[in-house]
Amino acid sequence: AGNRAATVPLFLAARACGLAWMPVDSGATAAEIAELEGRYGAAATVLQGERSATREALNADLVVGDRLAAATCYPAAAVMKLTSGSTDVPKATLTSEDQLVSDTTQLTAGMGLHPRDTQLAVIPLSHAYGLSVLLMPLLLQGTAIVLRETFAPDQLPLDAEQFAANSFPGVPLMFQHFLSKPPDRWPSSITRIQSAGAPLPLEVARRFRARFGVKVRSFYGTTESGGITYD
Repeated sequence: AGNRAATVPLFLAARACGLAWMPVDSGATAAEIAELEGRYGAAATVLQGERSATREALNADLVVGDRLAAATCYPAAAVMKLTSGSTDVPKATLTSEDQLVSDTTQLTAGMGLHPRDTQLAVIPLSHAYGLSVLLMPLLLQGTAIVLRETFAPDQLPLDAEQFAANSFPGVPLMFQHFLSKPPDRWPSSITRIQSAGAPLPLEVARRFRARFGVKVRSFYGTTESGGITYD
């Protein structure tokens, strides 16, 4: 479902029904989705609404077909988080609800995330990073998010100012972009910035802090374990 408001009730509905939920990147091709369906025995697939001409953009289409009889059950899993596939085909980890809650409790405490905070949600909610840092704090303690389907550099400062966002989880390429093409004015509301998903070059971190006056904090975790370290 991508970075859309519909992703939140979709996840909650899956939990209410005791279903394992496998979020897939919104850019996944039909062939990639079909391969995951077959490999993991999916009972149903939810696709973005624009793939159907009869649906509004924010709606989602539930595709069940005749797979229910062949569906595989994962009773202990709340989420089947997909690995990046950097060394092989993406694999799904079985993460229980207790593990999700424990990971989020540690992250919010370590990062100092509070219910009153507002986070810019430009990293994918379908990835382990976005799930742990954006979606779960929203559900567990009401930490608001400002959703964007993709990283829009010109829009991000405007979103931060309009919604008084103070937290920006990103990846190194985003910070490198702002250094090469600085906005006219960096939003003063943003006081927490973190980088994950790839190594953050020290020079980029130093230059960003010198240019914008905010430290980019490094966060490291794995799909299998959740959060590990945060500077």
